[in-house]
Amino acid sequence: MTTILCFAGRRKSGKTTLSKALSDEIGWKRISFGDYIRNEAKKNQYYSSLTNREQKKYLQDLGEKLINEGPEKFCQEFLKFNEWNKEENLIIDGVRHKEILQKLIKFSLAVFLIYIKVEDEEIRRRILEGGGSEEYFHRYLETEQHSTESQVIDTLHLYADKVLDGSHDTNSLVQEVINWLSQREKAEENHRTDVYQVIIQARSTGLTSFEDILQFIGGADPFLVENLLYHETPYIKNHLKIPSRKKLRKSRDKARQLSASLLNYFPAANPLTSQWWFSLETIVFLSEQIWKLAGGNSVAFLGAPTVGFHYAVCYNENVIILDVDQHIIEVLNKKFTHDLEFTELAKNYNAFTKLQELEKNKYGVVLIDPPWYLPETKIFLQRATELIKKPGYILCTLPSKYTRPDLINQRTELIKDLLARNYEIISLDAKNIRYRVPDFEWRVYQAIKEFKGRMWRTGDLLLIKVLEQSNLTITEQSPKEMEIFARDPKKRRFFLDPNNICENNEEKCEEIKGFNSTISTR
Repeated sequence: MTTILCFAGRRKSGKTTLSKALSDEIGWKRISFGDYIRNEAKKNQYYSSLTNREQKKYLQDLGEKLINEGPEKFCQEFLKFNEWNKEENLIIDGVRHKEILQKLIKFSLAVFLIYIKVEDEEIRRRILEGGGSEEYFHRYLETEQHSTESQVIDTLHLYADKVLDGSHDTNSLVQEVINWLSQREKAEENHRTDVYQVIIQARSTGLTSFEDILQFIGGADPFLVENLLYHETPYIKNHLKIPSRKKLRKSRDKARQLSASLLNYFPAANPLTSQWWFSLETIVFLSEQIWKLAGGNSVAFLGAPTVGFHYAVCYNENVIILDVDQHIIEVLNKKFTHDLEFTELAKNYNAFTKLQELEKNKYGVVLIDPPWYLPETKIFLQRATELIKKPGYILCTLPSKYTRPDLINQRTELIKDLLARNYEIISLDAKNIRYRVPDFEWRVYQAIKEFKGRMWRTGDLLLIKVLEQSNLTITEQSPKEMEIFARDPKKRRFFLDPNNICENNEEKCEEIKGFNSTISTR
């Protein structure tokens, strides 16, 4: 992708010196609006008869006249004069109007403005050290009153992608620009890839018009979408695997039907491992969000078996479902192998144990639904990071604001920790996750006469990008052992901690005060 790097700043700010030095350093072609205006001026013999001071005024007036005739035409003539090849990166010196900057986007979507900021006193020093006088400095300030200079002084820095301190030496500024440009180009490339992947997803759902696809993406630059949609189809060589629209509709219907009946086969929920199940609408919503993010990469589900099942059936993608409940794993694998003729996609795994090396660095997206307590959430996030093939995405459910006291402070602590450890927070959406009411919850709240068992529990959804340097270091904890006994797991299960068995059988079972009137593991 061609990059156009523009320089703006007051006269004597050093932009010409810097742009030339940068051009020499990185080998990009450099052209100048000032050179072009002077060339146009020399076509008029009157110009050569003017004094230096009059020539500066003439150049300012001519530049204003050419831009007023049409910024786009001005840019076309300027680039044609300099014989610019659209395939080559370019440095442009002397941008003085935001209208010109906006029209340059027609020639490349990667147009960046670097503004060199210099105070009056620094300019005065440069003039005096160069042999100029105080009178010359005051004339300089007078020329800045011309309309062509107003945007340079008052406006262009607001449009700048990078502002430089012009008092620094040229070599250090060149290096600063090179470092910034490298980071920016990588970010731009990643962004274009992300947007293109969502375009592919939009097309696969049946959307064809530009406006429908733009709304589907929701926020991308329309110029970028138009360029990727119509002009850069081969931009990404490894396209996503896209099923036909007819096949996709059929698989979505099938996945919805199977997911709606899945809980009929699930065992009784375990409150000690925070076993709340997503509503069907939430399952469908999360699957679609993951599909948009995955871009054809494999996906892992940690503590979210219902979504993993739906995703595998709907998109026929390579997934792994990891869950601590062995009965859940047995149900899912029976469904996969007997009913759907899939391979076994579910594995029994406790997040408090270390991952096998074979599972690490494999997945583009990981969905986690951890117990809603900070230590457990951090453990799940670390396991998800280990699963991710970087860079990748983690979708993490969080308790909504009113779940318990001091929740916002805990959430703030978590997000600060993630940012400090080089994770990128993409979004935090409130109350778009909904949970069914499990039997153990229904039994507790039957004491409330008005409680009818309708779904009431909501959660928030945190979307995180895992970068190469992301690492949420945790203190490993011993897994909590639990033995499960059941004659019919779907009706009733008993959970036993093997480390907490009394030697005296008569004391083996004892009443826990308040156990039947709470659902909190606190």
